Amino acid sequence: SASLHDILLTHTKTTHTGATMAQFIVNPKPFLADLIGKVVRIKLKWGQLEYQGLLNSSDSYMNLYVEKTEEFVDGQFAGFLGDVLIRCNNILYLKAATDEENANKKRKLQEQEQQQQSNNTTTTAAAATTTTTTSMDIST
Repeated sequence: SASLHDILLTHTKTTHTGATMAQFIVNPKPFLADLIGKVVRIKLKWGQLEYQGLLNSSDSYMNLYVEKTEEFVDGQFAGFLGDVLIRCNNILYLKAATDEENANKKRKLQEQEQQQQSNNTTTTAAAATTTTTTSMDIST
């Protein structure tokens, strides 16, 4: 009898035109390991919800820790989420971001870092120029 591995490798899919095409099975652990440190796009199982961010790590259950995450609903930017942990059973698929998505994400991250540095500099400068003088008259 054929092993599960042989069955998976020889699995074919029939398209709507009746043509058959081979399915390529990718071992998920090396696939995830190759994506660590890269911008990924993650589609969740329900609705049109997607996340895009920098894949920091995954665990043995394939839960994902994604940094600098953005949320997209129906393909439209919906907000910045920051660091996110996505439970494995909620994921429909995961893919590396396209070169254009990757470039846009890097540009946004650089803008955010520059804005944060600018805010820090402004706060530091304001703190340096603010002095508090307290005087108390204790004469009777």
